[in-house]
Amino acid sequence: MNLAVAVEAPARWVRRISGAPAGLAVAAVAVGGFSGANVLALFLRLQLPPIDPSFAWAWNLGVAVGGVFAFAVSFLLWLYLVIGIFLTLSLTTQVVSLARLTRLVGVSFLFPLVGMVGFLLIGIAYERPLIQNICYWFSVAWGIVVLTRAISDALEVTWSDAALGFIVSIIALEVLLVIVRLL
Repeated sequence: MNLAVAVEAPARWVRRISGAPAGLAVAAVAVGGFSGANVLALFLRLQLPPIDPSFAWAWNLGVAVGGVFAFAVSFLLWLYLVIGIFLTLSLTTQVVSLARLTRLVGVSFLFPLVGMVGFLLIGIAYERPLIQNICYWFSVAWGIVVLTRAISDALEVTWSDAALGFIVSIIALEVLLVIVRLL
């Protein structure tokens, strides 16, 4: 079985959910669940030192602000991917539906969410970082492949154009992060 055949059923599922009337709600729940799982993973792994009780209010405020920011990062990533893929596809092929693309990308966050839940469960049960990372990154890679296939079918562009839209967005993000680190 080749990759195109293996990806067809999940891509059809993503297209069907994103095309439903509640497609945007499902996408928001997927991104929110992924974000919540990331915040949970952060707080489970975080080794916080003991603090002076007189600074407990500042500590609690910092943890709350950090939790909100960590939760918002996944939604910013969703927005960034949608805009990056939209601009790339608009330049390389044709103008595509931004609303449909937003729902497709959001629903595809279910795959990294499943990987993050696996990451957390494996970490609780076995504490094997290698297996945790393999589980998470495999689901992220699978989500990317399914997303590009769903975009190519739903928006009637080639699979390579959909993959190019995703790759250009990620490379631009990495370049932006390097520039920010250098400043």
